[in-house]
Amino acid sequence: MIKPFKALAEAVHGQGRGLSLLLLSVAGFMIVSTEFIVVGILPLISRDLGVSIEIAGWLVTLFALTVAISGPPLTALLSGMERRMIFTAIAVIFAVSNLLAALSPDFGWLAVARIVPAMALPVFWSLAVASARDMAPAGQEGAAVSKVFVGIALASVAGLPLGTILAGAFGWRVMFLVFAGLALAIALLLYALLPSLPGRPVAIATQMRILRDTHFLAHLSLGALAFAAMFTGYTYIADMLERAGFDATMTGIVLIAFGGVGLVGNWLAGKFVDRSPLGATLVSAFIGAAATLVAAFSGAQPAILLLALVPWGMAHASGFLVNTVRVTAAGAGAPELAAALNASVANIGIALGAFIGGTVLAIGGFGAVGTATMVLAALVLIGGWLLAGAAPQGVRHPAHAQ
Repeated sequence: MIKPFKALAEAVHGQGRGLSLLLLSVAGFMIVSTEFIVVGILPLISRDLGVSIEIAGWLVTLFALTVAISGPPLTALLSGMERRMIFTAIAVIFAVSNLLAALSPDFGWLAVARIVPAMALPVFWSLAVASARDMAPAGQEGAAVSKVFVGIALASVAGLPLGTILAGAFGWRVMFLVFAGLALAIALLLYALLPSLPGRPVAIATQMRILRDTHFLAHLSLGALAFAAMFTGYTYIADMLERAGFDATMTGIVLIAFGGVGLVGNWLAGKFVDRSPLGATLVSAFIGAAATLVAAFSGAQPAILLLALVPWGMAHASGFLVNTVRVTAAGAGAPELAAALNASVANIGIALGAFIGGTVLAIGGFGAVGTATMVLAALVLIGGWLLAGAAPQGVRHPAHAQ
């Protein structure tokens, strides 16, 4: 099956960094689509499996907690292995897990099917980010990472919304079957076309030294808060749109537009993040929270909701990039583990945000969700201000870049 790719592989392997970043971005598109597709179909899963929307939201929380727990140890163990084979194996894992999700007879089995790929996700992102940084010229690491992160924005543009439309038309199980096929196709592409990417064997004890760096730990903590702010509202965006009068098809179309402006946000963040990762983080957090607040209080006025989704989408997409660049720069002494720890705290933040959002939604409606998001963003701004004041004077690139 792989032989037809051989000639193409030989032709493109010489393209070097650009090809590698493109392939990693394509794989990232599939992985992020799989991770967050449930956000767009929570109402469908809730009704079909007979659970509340708040319980259905635990699919996001469980996925995130699994990433948080499994990421650092698995990445530390696998960072020395050849990366092309790791990336290919991860794509196969996502194919199998999506198939299991499609065949799940109840909510419990669906939750188990979601845990399997969650264990592989942080390994992919950690090694993909580290590989992008390794391939980039000095001072352009953030720009290289932003090219890989185009996959995240494209997942918002195409993966999540098209999956939502597909699920609305044919059922969420068919949607998971389609994503299983997509993951398998990407596994074949990675195996056939991705150049060999040797690992960097580093003793686990050596990697763990970054855990004694208080500056790095402060950046990790700030990332957890930032992702909590991002996902307090985003986890329930499909429900917000549905309550505003949008059906599954229209929700998918709106999410395509949401992801489209996210591409712009990712591009802008890639232009500025290398200058000040901390400053870019704070700007992204404030804009995203303010837009979420407006959307949450838009009530029965869909036009206001749609307008608020423009800055919200830009800030949401840029949030992934700016937080990853900031944390991995602060832990550049062990970039693979730094990226894994970043994925862990990010998913702790995602789990916390999904939990807070579901809790306040049940108590006070979407207005409470918007208020909670703004409170979390205020904590991010305060934390960033304290971190900037405590940071070493001057620029210590890259281990303590702000």
